[in-house]
Parts: sequence; structure tokens; C-alpha cells
Amino acid sequence: DTEGGGGHTTRSHTIKKSMNRFTPYVKSGAEDFIMGKDKEQIAESDLITIISPDNIRLEWGPSTQISVKITDPIKKQKFRGMKSFMSYYITPISTNLTVERRYKQFDWFHERLTEKFPCMIIPPLPEKAVVGKYQQDFVEQRREKLELWLNRIGRHPVIAHCDVTNHFLTCQDEKDGWKEGKRKAESDKTSRVGFFMTIQCDAPLPDALRSEREVASFNGFTKKMEANLDKVVRHNDEYFHKMAGPLKQMYGKYGSLFKELGEVFETCPLPESKALTTAVMSTGKTYSEIADVYEAQPQYDAHVLNESVREYLGMLGSVPDM
Repeated sequence: DTEGGGGHTTRSHTIKKSMNRFTPYVKSGAEDFIMGKDKEQIAESDLITIISPDNIRLEWGPSTQISVKITDPIKKQKFRGMKSFMSYYITPISTNLTVERRYKQFDWFHERLTEKFPCMIIPPLPEKAVVGKYQQDFVEQRREKLELWLNRIGRHPVIAHCDVTNHFLTCQDEKDGWKEGKRKAESDKTSRVGFFMTIQCDAPLPDALRSEREVASFNGFTKKMEANLDKVVRHNDEYFHKMAGPLKQMYGKYGSLFKELGEVFETCPLPESKALTTAVMSTGKTYSEIADVYEAQPQYDAHVLNESVREYLGMLGSVPDM
């Protein structure tokens, strides 16, 4: 602090480098940006605008959303059948032109987005499969998840329209064209610290103390949300195992017992016992059907909920510590 004219105190700040070189603040390039290390000239076409509709909230400038469809997953081979992989056919609704992509290309795309946009939440890709990755049920689930993931990317006003997204969704030349776009994306000067240079704000900057409080509040919210959603997943897993295990076994046992009882009644020679035998056998069949319902039900509720919650957990896990 220094004493200025009229007895007023002015405060000056000195920016120091963080000693911890592995924090999100450092790895994202934010420190280099604040320290003024990157002096690259940014083309006007690369500038990204932040607006404030109500002079309170800040948000990215308006843009159109991109919707895609993924269809016809197909198993392919290379090296004379020594290596197999799945290909997915992607069609943006806006162009109606189809491109073919492997999972490894999705993985590369996700890596480039994470590198390019250090302060954004990039949804995680569906996890890789160790076994069963060519089974029909898994292939269809993977197709649905990749389509959902791509459409999430397409709804973001900035990510949806960057060069690497355009390359991934539109490049139809699987050899030279793909390699050229890949090299360009990997040498993009507007990635990491360069991304911060592209941002221009056409709105009044918010009060620093209010921003600090909001960041702290959001940071606390994400940690609590992550902890509670993790409990939901664990409880759902318990529910799934209980439905497919003890409850199915209990009702299945009832079904077997009544079936056996019905078979005993079938040995009775009295004509009037026929109706009772039918009723007992029907009861056994009903209990067996109830057991099957218990086993099948989680795929319609617990499984669906867990898939959505796990995706949200993945996004929360992508939020850097602030």
C-alpha cells in the first residue's frame, strides 16, 4: 500500500508465478495469459464475444446449435483382419453429409477440445470397453451415448463452431484431408493460453468481490452435487442387485413351490380337485412371472437413471478446482 495525495491509500498488486505447476490454473494457460507471456496476434475471425443481456450475468454470444445423427455402426478390419474396429456414420442435420469416424477419432476430438478450451466443461466420452465391444447390445448403447455426446457439443455456442469441431463433423477425405486438418488442430495457436486471447467482452466487467463469491459458491455446489450423485449411483446399484438377486430368488422360489404343490394335486384321483390343481399351478406360474419382472425392471428405471447420473458426474468431474 502507498499513501497518495489527499491522504488516500492506493493498493497495488504484484502477480507471482504459482509454485505448484500442476494446478488447473497453471496447466490451462491462465497463468501465462495473466503474466502476459503470449503476444500472438489473433485474427478477427477467431474472436469470441461475451455479452451480458441484463448487465449482471455474463454469457457467450448467440449462435446456432448443431444437431447430428449417428447411424449404422459397422465392424471393420485392417491389416488383413489382424485388427478390428467399429466405425460410426455421423450426419449433421444442417449439411446432411455423412462422415465415417472410429472411436479413436472421437477420443482425439475430445482431447483437442480439452486442450483448446481450458476453462470449459467438456463432457467425458463414453468409457472404452475391454470385453464385449462388438456385441450388438453394447454397440447400440455406444452409438446412443456417442450421439448424445456429440449433440451436447453441438449445443455449446462456442465449441460447436470451432475449427476442430467443423473438421470432425465435415471432413469426408479420410486420408489426406483428415491428416491435414488434424495437423492444423494440433498446432492451433488459439488453444490453451491462446484461447484466452480470443475472448472479447462487450459487457461491463462484474464486481470482482461478487465474482469471487459466486465462484466459491459454485465450487462448493459442484463438490456437494458430486458427492450426493455418487450416493444415488451407489443406492441404485444396490437396488439393481436386490431386484435381480434376493427378490427374484424369493418370488422364483414361491413359483417353484406352488408348481411342485400343483404337481402333487395332479396325482389326486378325485375329479373335484382338478380346479384346485389348476389354480395352484397358475399361482406358481404367476410368482415365476413376478420374479422375471423384478429381474427386468431395473433396466427401465435404475439403469436409465444411473446412465444419466454417471454422465452428469463425468461433467462435474471435468470442472477444474477454482
